[in-house]
Amino acid sequence: MVMRNAEAGTSDESWSLEAIDTDEGSTVWTDLFATDHEAYAEFIKTLEREGIACFRQASDTPIN
Repeated sequence: MVMRNAEAGTSDESWSLEAIDTDEGSTVWTDLFATDHEAYAEFIKTLEREGIACFRQASDTPIN
C-alpha cells in the first residue's frame, strides 16, 4: 500500500510504503519517498531481493 503523507496546512507531499499480508500483519518502510512511483519501485526491489516471504517473517530489523 502506497499512501500520501499530506497533512492539512502543510506542504509535505511525501509518500510512505506499507506491505500488508493476508494475516493482517504489516511491514512499514521507515523512509519516505518523493513520489508514489519511487515507493512502488522500492517495494518491487525488496520483493525481488528478499522474496515474498520477507513480508511474513517477524523481524525487529526494518527492511530499509
